[in-house]
Amino acid sequence: MKTFGELLQQGEKFLFQHGIEDAAFDAKEIVLFASGFNRSAFSLQLCDVTTEDVSLHIQSMLQERANGKPLQYILGEWDFYGNTFVVFPGVLIPRPETEELTDIAIRYIKENNCKTIYDVCAGTGCIGLSVAVACPDVQVYLFELYEKPLQCLRENAEKLHLQNVHIVVCDALNPRIEQIPSADVIISNPPYIPADELQSLQKEVLQEPLTALDGGEDGLVFYRALSSRWFCKLNPGGGMFFECAENQPKMIVDLFISQHAEIKKAVGLKDFYGLHRFVIIEK
Repeated sequence: MKTFGELLQQGEKFLFQHGIEDAAFDAKEIVLFASGFNRSAFSLQLCDVTTEDVSLHIQSMLQERANGKPLQYILGEWDFYGNTFVVFPGVLIPRPETEELTDIAIRYIKENNCKTIYDVCAGTGCIGLSVAVACPDVQVYLFELYEKPLQCLRENAEKLHLQNVHIVVCDALNPRIEQIPSADVIISNPPYIPADELQSLQKEVLQEPLTALDGGEDGLVFYRALSSRWFCKLNPGGGMFFECAENQPKMIVDLFISQHAEIKKAVGLKDFYGLHRFVIIEK
């Protein structure tokens, strides 16, 4: 049998030959997951010999990755803001920029002593559940419409043993939320890709649900709903935090300013790559 180090080297080469951009990273994540090794001690365990079952499992996952299946779907989980979230096909995969948006919102929540938080288009729940973990005194309402994300969201909430979350089946474009308490903060990473650009996405991204990607003809359909249907649920002094495409912040800011006289602040922010990816609206 081969050692884990040998399988790692072969896996990296195999993925690279199949055009996987992050071949070294993906191969390591697969070997780590299959081996069950502690990440901090991984380098010390590379000389250990694998069993046949583990070796076959690693090879099977590498083949899935080479075929274009996203790494997160292969592993069935992904780390986000210090917690591990269940992720499976049919649900949007958590990304680093969304983690940054979550951090911005959490800092605002703590600084302003906010109590009621919305996560609109919640998906896995990575944003809202991370807020609930970091801010145990708040009440978080997570709004999601589709069956697969709802299943994933419920599993993640149960896994984190959270008592301060409320999962609401809700169409973000046509919400019925009259009975929900008004929010101090509304966070959303909605679908924002223009419909005619969907087919040009990477093949891995196209394996994610179109319902989590398709932002309508111009990519702004959900931001229009956030302005026309959700802004009224924001308490005075509250804030809205959105992720968007890098060419959209100004359009979103202009949209909100044109519809609401009571806006205190409306700005776009750059992510850690220097791309314009976030919008903050304060009432």
